[in-house]
Amino acid sequence: MRRGPFRHRWFNLFVGSVGLGSIGSEVARLAMPLLVLDLTHSLGAAALLRGVQMVPYVFFGALAGALMIASTSGDC
Repeated sequence: MRRGPFRHRWFNLFVGSVGLGSIGSEVARLAMPLLVLDLTHSLGAAALLRGVQMVPYVFFGALAGALMIASTSGDC
């Protein structure tokens, strides 16, 4: 008998689906600049696309970090 969260079939399916989705997202993040480079032969366009792909992580990461600090600042 397994112990912990992996004893539940639904949790195993959830972890597997999140893992596969993450792998797919990373493959797409790698493939898009390569496709742009192949189609345009422009390193600048590929670099611009990669920079645009990072914008949501930088913006929402900073916003989420600020919200986390604000929500826990009164708990000390």
